[in-house]
Amino acid sequence: MKYLDVLTAVSDAAAEYVGAMTDKPLSIIPNGIDLAKYQKLPTTSAKTKNVKTLLYIGRLERRKGVKYLL
Repeated sequence: MKYLDVLTAVSDAAAEYVGAMTDKPLSIIPNGIDLAKYQKLPTTSAKTKNVKTLLYIGRLERRKGVKYLL
């Protein structure tokens, strides 16, 4: 921990756990996305130049919310 410049946690519980190991300041940055920003787009041709690719790397488990990402 002495080599870390910035400490973050995703929840109060995680911050409490890490905070017990150091006196350094800790920021909480929750996981999550604003679903309203990512509404379904109209169906387009596969030849469209503005096609975006999404890469997800992680476990496929319910709490990860992959169904919302898709």
